[in-house]
Amino acid sequence: MSDYARGETVSIRDFPLGKPSKITGIIVGQRGDYYFVLIKNGLEEGKVKRYNFWDIYSDSEEDEWVD
Repeated sequence: MSDYARGETVSIRDFPLGKPSKITGIIVGQRGDYYFVLIKNGLEEGKVKRYNFWDIYSDSEEDEWVD
């Protein structure tokens, strides 16, 4: 399980544990197993959405995808 800090920029994954999409957001809080993310672009821009750790990806994580 990844630990994300408040204020960290993350990308939303296209499906659980999938590849990161172009939708980005900022972690604004955590409660239990959920992270609350302020969406910065896309259709949901400006909304705070709830995600599990497997639905988000941080650029600081090691790249696990090989092209």
